[in-house]
Amino acid sequence: MATNSIVNRVGITFFFNIMDDLNVGPRDVASAYTLARDAFSLRSLWNDIESAAEVAVETRSEMYAVISDFARRMAMWLLRNLPLPLDMNRAMEEIAPGIAEIAAHVSELHSDSTRKAAEKISARLKEKAVPAKLAEKIASLEMMSSAFDIISVSQKTRMSLTNVGKIYFELGARLKLGWLRLCAGRIVTTSHWERLALQSLIDDLYDEQRRLSLDILEHAKTIEAWSEAHAANIERFDRFIADLKTSETLDMPRLMVALKHVKSL
Repeated sequence: MATNSIVNRVGITFFFNIMDDLNVGPRDVASAYTLARDAFSLRSLWNDIESAAEVAVETRSEMYAVISDFARRMAMWLLRNLPLPLDMNRAMEEIAPGIAEIAAHVSELHSDSTRKAAEKISARLKEKAVPAKLAEKIASLEMMSSAFDIISVSQKTRMSLTNVGKIYFELGARLKLGWLRLCAGRIVTTSHWERLALQSLIDDLYDEQRRLSLDILEHAKTIEAWSEAHAANIERFDRFIADLKTSETLDMPRLMVALKHVKSL
């Protein structure tokens, strides 16, 4: 059943790419996929797409691809951060309530940049006859892809998911981490190792956002106080980002240097 679901919903390359990228076994991939699928109620999202008969096939395919990318990110997070083999019952008990809470308050967690991005995606889908509720759910997946990071920081700091989420996304906007990941996602890879390096870079940017959010909440408490305490480093980082934005395209070497700058904060 798990094999059929993987092949039918996210494609066979999903399975083998994760095995190769993380050097894990088939049981691990199947467990992580199933856990991500059920924790985020992806079945209902797929059903909503299938029910939208008036939506063009190309648009439905686009939404399926967004969900597949989301499922991959979530499955890989589980495999990178939880003990293997996955204890699915325990993991579900620990993460499901947090996911539900984040989903219920996702609109409150937006930074200005993430809100604009979500509204742009939602508006574009609605123009293509996608029902409003479905369009908003698809648009929210970018935010929800950080749910595990937010839950992890909340558990370590014992602070509310809402407070953690606000800091997490405000920090991402302040340091342009979402923009860096978007640029990385646009790079075309031509080999297994290039794809692996690019995926590792994107994962590291997410990890740094989680690390810095934890540091802020444990010490500075606010982004403003943290920025003041690290003013010199942040000023250098801002100048570097400004230089990057003058480039016509960003390649792997530039993004690797960007990641090094983030890690220095």
